[in-house]
Amino acid sequence: MIPQKARTPFGAETFMNYVYDPEVAGRIAEYVNYVPPVKGVQEILTAKDPELGENPLIFPDEATLGRLSGYPNISVEEEQQMNEQFQQVTGA
Repeated sequence: MIPQKARTPFGAETFMNYVYDPEVAGRIAEYVNYVPPVKGVQEILTAKDPELGENPLIFPDEATLGRLSGYPNISVEEEQQMNEQFQQVTGA
């Protein structure tokens, strides 16, 4: 996401295009060992290092993925209500 009033939205778009390139995303995943959001990274890393391509910390198996849950989709009104409640808790 890019903030609405970003000073350089083209720069942000260019950077996003760069890091979402599978080759670049593969180098980043290799360095930080995180789950990459880019398709094709596992194949690239497996070709480079089969052990890395099978690392469950980077590429969780189906059993692990089955235990995960995502954030629920909420409406704008629900998000606003949640933010207001959070502000009351934090004193914002």
